[in-house]
Amino acid sequence: MAAITWYATSNLASVHQEMSESDPGTEVYASPTTGWVVGTGTGNHAGLDSQVELLATAFNNTTQPDGTPDTTAGDCLRSTNTYNGTFAAGNWNVHFAVRAQTNATGQDGRMRCRLLRGANADGSGATEITAAQQQGSIVTDLLTTVTQVSTATFDPGSFNVTNEYIFVQIAWERTGNASMSAADVNLRVGNASGSGARVISADFSPAAVPTQPGWAGGGWW
Repeated sequence: MAAITWYATSNLASVHQEMSESDPGTEVYASPTTGWVVGTGTGNHAGLDSQVELLATAFNNTTQPDGTPDTTAGDCLRSTNTYNGTFAAGNWNVHFAVRAQTNATGQDGRMRCRLLRGANADGSGATEITAAQQQGSIVTDLLTTVTQVSTATFDPGSFNVTNEYIFVQIAWERTGNASMSAADVNLRVGNASGSGARVISADFSPAAVPTQPGWAGGGWW
C-alpha cells in the first residue's frame, strides 16, 4: 500500500495529456506548447487543450473544469495505464507547474481541477470522484525564467477502480491581468528540478489478480 506519483509528459494518452509513473527527466516546456495565452484580461476559466496553446478567447466561462472530459480537445491529465484496486481516503496533491513562455508582463492565475476514473481511454463515461472544482494556489507575476506551481490538495475519500484510468481534468483561471496581449501561461514537464507538473495519490492497494484455470499434467486445473 503506497501513494502513486504520476508525472505530466509531452505525450498524448489517447486525446489527453499523459501522466506517467516514469520520471520524464529534465524540466522543460511541454512540447508541443501546451497552455494558454491569457492576454490582458482577468477572470474566467479556460479548459486545457492537450498539446495546444489556446487563445485568450477561450477564457469565456467559470464552469471549466466541468466534470465531463472533453474527448476532442483532451482537457485532462490521464494515467498511462489502467489500475485495479482501492485508493484509500487521504490527500491527493495536484502540482500544476507553469511559466510564461512568449511574454511575461504580470499575469497571475491558478489551476482548477477535478479527479475522475474511467475505463475508456478518451474519458468518455468517466465518473467524477471529487464533488466540485478543486482550487489551486495562486501564482503571481509569471516569468519566462522561473517555474511556479499551482497546487491543489484534497481528500476525495476512498474509492475503487476496476481496470480504469485516472483522469485529472484541468482548467486555468486568470486572477490578475497582464499588460500585453501576448502574455501566456504554459505547462512545464519533467522532474529534475523537483517542480515539474505531477499528481500524487493517496495510498493505493492493488487488487489481487484472480487465478485463471490452465492446462497442466494432462488436464485442466
